[in-house]
Amino acid sequence: TIHSTEFDRNSNPWDFIISMEKKAIMNADRVVTVSNRMKKALTQKFMADKNKIRVIYNAVHAGEFENKKNPTSRIFLPLMKNKNKILFLGRLTEQKAPKEFLHAAKKVLSLEPDTVFLIAGTGDMFPHLIKLSIDLGISENVIFLGYISDEERRKIYAQCDVYVMPSASEPFGITALE
Repeated sequence: TIHSTEFDRNSNPWDFIISMEKKAIMNADRVVTVSNRMKKALTQKFMADKNKIRVIYNAVHAGEFENKKNPTSRIFLPLMKNKNKILFLGRLTEQKAPKEFLHAAKKVLSLEPDTVFLIAGTGDMFPHLIKLSIDLGISENVIFLGYISDEERRKIYAQCDVYVMPSASEPFGITALE
């Protein structure tokens, strides 16, 4: 099953990882991927046999994401009642572009100062993003939530005004469906 490749995850792809991915694709009897875009990438970049690739799209149960306010949630945001709440949710990696989210936050704050930016997720960019929010002068308007559970994720979506997915590459992001 392939959701992304080294070409998607890294602006400077590692040849070693690309060769491992290519070997896995070539040796597999069947390859499952999440979009026709990814199927095309596998056939072009890895010379994969298109006949052994099957696309199975990601899905979510839509009813789980109904707009339900829940004051007992760990992530209930009563102190932000009169603020615009903008959410980034994903791995804190180059592919998901959280750095671009913070740069956009600075621009938004110049027009809408009563806005708070929530970053949910973990990853190798976490320390850099904290420093970047300080360097940009927006740290008082940025809250790092860290890892959130499935239940907490549903609740935070319901409490935010905007969800932003600035990904540099997104073969088929589940958060877009959520």
